[in-house]
Parts: sequence; structure tokens; C-alpha cells
Amino acid sequence: MNMLFLLFKSAKAGFMGSFSFEARSTRSEFWQWVLFSTILLVFSWLLENMYSSGFLVITLMILAILSLPTSALFTRRLHDIGKPGWWQIPMGTIGIIGLGLLTLGWMGFVFGILMFHFTIFLLIISFVGFSLVSLSVLWSLFWLAREGDYGSNEYGDDPRAI
Repeated sequence: MNMLFLLFKSAKAGFMGSFSFEARSTRSEFWQWVLFSTILLVFSWLLENMYSSGFLVITLMILAILSLPTSALFTRRLHDIGKPGWWQIPMGTIGIIGLGLLTLGWMGFVFGILMFHFTIFLLIISFVGFSLVSLSVLWSLFWLAREGDYGSNEYGDDPRAI
């Protein structure tokens, strides 16, 4: 029951800070939001797959609604380790480019472009895409899992001290 209370508390804090790209957020606040968002998205995805034709309209709407609070919380989490929130842009861009290359390579195999010289090209594209996605995820996890700066930094007071 205590875990459920924490999830609702983090959801409330996440939505209340949806437009706040200032100050700092703790690791626990960020990861509780990630857990809440993940549970919500998985639950909506499961419901849509059970009761609809699989268009995932509700899941995509929930994803769109969660994107702004997640971005704000990501920014505040980066502020907690002394980094500007703009670092989301290169992290996300690298991941999106990698995902695009990975999808392009995968689609080439699925649609049957299996002549030898295309196969090597598609493998290279897939490998580069996978590498870029991995780099983006590991870079994000490295920074998001770090302990925040002690005391005040240029983005505000230590949220653990409040």
C-alpha cells in the first residue's frame, strides 16, 4: 500500500511540475515518475490490445500527455547533477537517429532485400543504429543515476535538504 501511495505522490508531483524547467529534482522523484509512467503505458497498451484492433490511440495519447512532464522532470534531474537541461536534445537526437537506422536496416531484411551486397549494407546500418541507440541510453542512464550535487549549485538549492 505504501508503494501505491508513493506512485500517486510522484504522479501528482510530476504533473504539478509539468511546466517547471527550473530548480532540481532528486533521483527518487525521477525514477518514481518513470515507474508510474511505465505502469500507466503498459496498462493502457494491454487494455488496447485486449479490447481494440491494436491502433493504440489511447496509449499514444497518454504518451503525448506524459511527454511534457517527463521532459521537465528530466531537465530538473539534469540540473541536480549540475548539467543544463538542453543536454536532452543531443541525447534524444542520437537515440532517434539510431532508432531510424535500426528500423531502416530491419525493414530491408523484412521486405526481402537479401541480395549479398545489400545484406552487408543493411547489417552495417543496423549495427550503427543499434550502437547509437545504446550510446544514447547508456549516456542517459549514467547521468540520471548519478547522485545529485550536495548543497546549492547554479540551478538551485539541494532538494534533499528541503
